Amino acid sequence: MNVKELIIMARQLGMMRPGILTDSIVRTLFSHVQLNEDSSGNSSSSTNSTGAAADEDEMNFDEFKEVLCAISFILNSNPWTPSHKKLQIFLDNIFTAASEILG
Repeated sequence: MNVKELIIMARQLGMMRPGILTDSIVRTLFSHVQLNEDSSGNSSSSTNSTGAAADEDEMNFDEFKEVLCAISFILNSNPWTPSHKKLQIFLDNIFTAASEILG
């Protein structure tokens, strides 16, 4: 999944919240899961031949799961809710939204 597809998914599943989860925040989350660690332990982003981050980069499944976790934490910022509950609530909500979209 590339960044454009992630934004479309977030919009269609009703995840976007003005000032909380926006296109720019989704792009930032996408770029953070795309970070690679080189052998010296320094983080660097994937780049294309011009040295700029490529919009065509795609997430693997582990990175996709990481983005979903990050989104669940952003949308449920209550510090007293355990992490696993935040993710469960989030997944329940997006599966409900997806079933409504699919009919």
